[in-house]
Parts: sequence; structure tokens; C-alpha cells
Amino acid sequence: MKTILFGFCPLIFSSGGSQSMKKKPFGWIALAAAVFLFYSPSASPECLAQQQYTVWRSCIVATTEELYRDYLNYQYLRDYEARDRFIIENYPNVTLLEEGTVVYLLKTTYDGLAKIRPKGKTATYWVDRDALI
Repeated sequence: MKTILFGFCPLIFSSGGSQSMKKKPFGWIALAAAVFLFYSPSASPECLAQQQYTVWRSCIVATTEELYRDYLNYQYLRDYEARDRFIIENYPNVTLLEEGTVVYLLKTTYDGLAKIRPKGKTATYWVDRDALI
């Protein structure tokens, strides 16, 4: 077997004496697999950051998923005093995001939460996915 370098891609040929040389496709398949695995845009988090959304109603956001889930627990229990105290005690990690804010979607979870980054800011927040349009 001979290996020939052709434009950064190894092509593997089998020599069968006087027979014509036959290409073996696994050199090209290996290259395609390497390109897919190492240069796939789905592998980088910046790929999702290109999706822009707008906050359609003012909503509470938190810097960590755990803080946001704690906030949701108070909200679902309708314990508004505890919810308000939680927001005050955890400010600025739990804050209000204004209606109409343009955000980039970074990550979503199976249960409807989204990690976002407001346009022009470096901080990331967790929010209910339904708050974005």
C-alpha cells in the first residue's frame, strides 16, 4: 500500500501489479470525521450566542441556575414576602431585566430555563425561556 499526500488529505491506494490503482475511501472519511469533530460549530458555545431574542416582559433573572431555581420555588409557593426578601438579600445576583432588552441565548435546559447574556454586557443570567421572543 502507498500513502500519497494530496492537499493535506492522505489518499490510500492499493497497488495490484498491472491492475489500475483503486482508491480506498476511508482516507476521505477520516478527514471528514476529523473536520466534523474538531471544527463543528455545534461544538463551540459561541454558536448559540448568535441567536438574538428580546425580553417581552420585565422579569427576574439570576446569575446562577441554583439561585434562579430558589427564586422560582418562592414564586410557585406564592410566598411573596419570602420571595421579595430573597430578591433583596441576593441583589445584585438576583435582579430585574427590563422589557425590550435584547439578549443572546447561550443555553437552554429541558425544563424551560435559559442562560442568556444581555447585548453589550458580559454578565450572564438565568431566566424562564418563556420570557424571550
